Amino acid sequence: MVTLIHPDDVVFGEWDISNMNLADDMARANVFDVDLQKQLRPYMESMVPFPGIYDPDFIAVNHSLVSMTLISLLQTKAHVLTLSSKEPRKIKLIKLLSILGYIREFKENNKVDKVVVLWTANTKRYSSVVVGFNDTMENLFASVDRNEAEISPSTLYAIAGILENVPFINGSPQNTFVPGLIDLAIKRNT
Repeated sequence: MVTLIHPDDVVFGEWDISNMNLADDMARANVFDVDLQKQLRPYMESMVPFPGIYDPDFIAVNHSLVSMTLISLLQTKAHVLTLSSKEPRKIKLIKLLSILGYIREFKENNKVDKVVVLWTANTKRYSSVVVGFNDTMENLFASVDRNEAEISPSTLYAIAGILENVPFINGSPQNTFVPGLIDLAIKRNT
């Protein structure tokens, strides 16, 4: 027998590179039927995402319009956790620590026992898998510390999930689960 959680006990949150509330973001995406959007809107209007990690090197071509709108967003509101090789040496580590903090904050603010991170972002490009870079847990952490360009945002979210003992589900077809990440999950038994 499997114990299921009552749907009323599930709390949703998200990270996004847009600071738009979830109702407006849902309308912009135009994935759901308009009638369903109208039913969901009252529940989603007050939900605003945590700042997502934005790394233009991993953004898909079909995301360029959103990326262009981020330029003005970044100038007016520090909502997006931007990544760039021109930024300080430890920026990816800072972003990882931010994600860890958001997971803890979400859990505490919503009084939940369990958290699951589900990655459903647009398809990103693959990361190169390189010996000495992301092939072991130690090399992966060293690469994060060095702000290596090939550490993808999805891998940072997955590392945070593992460190917080939170399941991470990769819902997009990029190679988030590089060997070093798998090594970390095995060593932490998550």
